[in-house]
Amino acid sequence: AIGAGALNANTGSSSNNTAIGCSALACNTLGSNNTAIGLAALQFNTTGSHNVAIGRYALVSSSNKCGFLATKSLAVDPVI
Repeated sequence: AIGAGALNANTGSSSNNTAIGCSALACNTLGSNNTAIGLAALQFNTTGSHNVAIGRYALVSSSNKCGFLATKSLAVDPVI
């Protein structure tokens, strides 16, 4: 896990999860084999497994879904 709060609630019962980004997979307790990349990706997942979420807020409200793939594009403001 890389990022503040990433995999914060992870327990010993879950395994093979990857979280990169602030609050990615933060609420995961029993879900396994998940990949979350981006700010709050899969943040509220608790028991869902085999999910891939890429992008800011991708699958953020999913709590127990299994086998989903979601991507969200990032909006970037130009630096002036």
